[in-house]
Amino acid sequence: MRRLFRSEQRVLEEVIRNERGIALDLSALQVVEELQDVTKGSRSFNSGFWLKFGAVGEASGERTCIGQPILPRTLGLELFLMVDKVLGFPQSLELLTGSGIESRYFIKPWGHLKDRLATMLPSNIQNALPKKPLVEFPYVRVFWIYDDVSFLIFSGEYSTVLRSSPLLYHDVGNNHDISIHAGANQYCIDGWINYRPALLSSNSMAYFRPKSSGADK
Repeated sequence: MRRLFRSEQRVLEEVIRNERGIALDLSALQVVEELQDVTKGSRSFNSGFWLKFGAVGEASGERTCIGQPILPRTLGLELFLMVDKVLGFPQSLELLTGSGIESRYFIKPWGHLKDRLATMLPSNIQNALPKKPLVEFPYVRVFWIYDDVSFLIFSGEYSTVLRSSPLLYHDVGNNHDISIHAGANQYCIDGWINYRPALLSSNSMAYFRPKSSGADK
C-alpha cells in the first residue's frame, strides 16, 4: 500500500472533474495493488501499468469506465479509469501501451517540461541530479492531458519506496506542483505543470496500436 504520487493525484482529479463534473480531493487515496509492465535493467518510457485503489467512501455499487488519451488528438494511447458511476471515486487506473511508444511522439510537452525544470530548479538541485537528459533516465512517465503535463521520472528503476523518502525539493503554485524525493542514491521527480500551447487547427488524428501489456489484471 502506498500514497499516490503527485502526478497521479493530479491526473485522477482532473479527469474526474472534466469527465464527470465532480471535484474530489484525493490526497488521502491509497494504492492497494499495482502492476508495472517494465523489464528489469531496461529503460522504460510510458510503460503500461495498472493501479487498484482503496475505498475512500461508501460506493454506490455502479461503475463506469473513462478513456482518456495521454496525448491530444491520438487514439490507442489511453488511460482507462474505472470510477464509481454516482460518486466519482476512482477504483482503478490502467495504461496499456506495452513497450512500443517512443519519446519522440511527446517532443512538444517534453520540451516544455525540460525548459520549465531548467528555469525553476535551483542550481544545487540540478547539480545533484545525474548528468544526462531526463528523457534518458531509466523510468519516465509523461502525460499531456487537458492543460497539464504530468511527469514521474526515476533516476534508477521504478520504486514506490521513494514516494515516502525525504523531500529534496518541493515547489507548488497555481500552475505547477514539482517535487523531488531522494533516497538510496536515487531520485524521483514527480508532479505536473500547466501547459496551454496553441493547438493546430487541423482535425487530423494520430493512431497508435500499442503492443500487448503485461500489466493485466
